[in-house]
Amino acid sequence: DKCQTVNHDHALKELGCNAVARSVSRRSMMQMYIKVDEETFALRSYSPVELYRMKVPFDGQIVEQDRRDGYPGKCRQWIEGVRHGEIKIHMDWDNPKGGENHQLIRYDPTSKELIMTNRVKLNSPARKNGPTETTYSVIFSRSQRRNDDPDFVLGEEESVT
Repeated sequence: DKCQTVNHDHALKELGCNAVARSVSRRSMMQMYIKVDEETFALRSYSPVELYRMKVPFDGQIVEQDRRDGYPGKCRQWIEGVRHGEIKIHMDWDNPKGGENHQLIRYDPTSKELIMTNRVKLNSPARKNGPTETTYSVIFSRSQRRNDDPDFVLGEEESVT
């Protein structure tokens, strides 16, 4: 298996996601593409049920897009910091069920894995007496594209775009 999760299902359940939403989230991690150039960090994830795109400039500019969970409102994203082999991205989104995510994406050259850790904090509990903060991680193995493009291709299948 080329994608592993740590605390993913439990974290999403604690944050109020039902079984269908948690299943969609797992499937959205089937394949991920990352591309980095001098000005931007871009990420695309594909699954049978969803396509997600994010492109954030390194200059700290805030990028706004519709929420991907279907609730009304916007999600804002910006890069908090960059170090060799890792990037910190901050996201926040409007109510209802508003909150924020501090996402750390780190490449481990020894294992050739990309580790994406999400620290999610909601403005209010998703369920009565529930937590407002939780952390989970997703670990991707690297797969090389057939055309030897140096962009990351992460997930279960080898792909050509």
